[in-house]
Amino acid sequence: MPTLVTQSCLIQPTGQAGLTYPFAPFIGINHHKQIVIFGAALLLDETTESFVWLFKTFLAAMSARQPKTIFTDWCAAMSKAITISLPDTCHKLCLWHVVQNVPKHLNSVCSREPNFQKEFENCIYGGVSEDDFHKRWDNLISKYGLATNSWLKDLYAVREKWALAYCNSFCGTMTTKQWAESMDNLFKIHFYRKLPLSKFIMQYFKALVQLREDELVEDYESRQTKPVLLVDIPMLTEAAESYTRMVYMDFEYEYKSQLACLCEPVGTDGTVYTFKVSVPQKQSSGHVEFNLSNATVTCSCKKFESMGFLCMHALKVLNNNNILISHLGTY
Repeated sequence: MPTLVTQSCLIQPTGQAGLTYPFAPFIGINHHKQIVIFGAALLLDETTESFVWLFKTFLAAMSARQPKTIFTDWCAAMSKAITISLPDTCHKLCLWHVVQNVPKHLNSVCSREPNFQKEFENCIYGGVSEDDFHKRWDNLISKYGLATNSWLKDLYAVREKWALAYCNSFCGTMTTKQWAESMDNLFKIHFYRKLPLSKFIMQYFKALVQLREDELVEDYESRQTKPVLLVDIPMLTEAAESYTRMVYMDFEYEYKSQLACLCEPVGTDGTVYTFKVSVPQKQSSGHVEFNLSNATVTCSCKKFESMGFLCMHALKVLNNNNILISHLGTY
């Protein structure tokens, strides 16, 4: 499940003046939450035709298997190419790019209000439900008087492509701040804009080797060691056996967090019970549907669908209903 990141690199062919070509790597995430590079290309331009060629070439290399989700920059030509070439893929906008564009489009606000950037990031990363996201967004716009800002209006109009509250497809941790920082560090370490072609190729393969070595190390550690369980209960035991060390830590965090959650029944429909699970300190909540007939849960925060493991809201409901073990899903 790759994300396409387009970067500009200055390529300097022998005997020619420097030419700027877009660098388009396909980047994904593995079972250790590490960055994986599936492939990359240098394009002549950023037209729909070039992107169609890029995606079709990528599909050929991947045995025609389309990614479930693809994250890209906000680009009309690329969006059209994805519709043509990857019709079964869910197209989302990369939050990293959204955040990077804030100073460009809201420079006066960022200069005048030093806390705006942080509050903007808290807004787009913090909302777990659609209502929660809308409240955060409206409060931010109202606080800084940005109701007439055209960039924010356009961004809000396509919120279903980037807001976490609308994420219905699997994306692992590729929508988190940590992922964005890891990806940013990858480019800062190995690539920079004015890079000769020969040096660029060397840096690209150097990055590949390093990433593959990192994955091998984590594979070994996960096979040879087991995490120390928070408590010895069947659900955590199953999680430790099912997940890699890094993913287990995320699941254990959700399990610990559910201990502080409040669970309130709000309705029933046959064997399906609905609960509101809230975290008072964070002023956020999730609505969980629990099917008593088969002991399954779904939550409005969609963490299981997007991340591959149960959220604190669902775990709270399972615990309250004495469900000690569950189908945890795969990552």
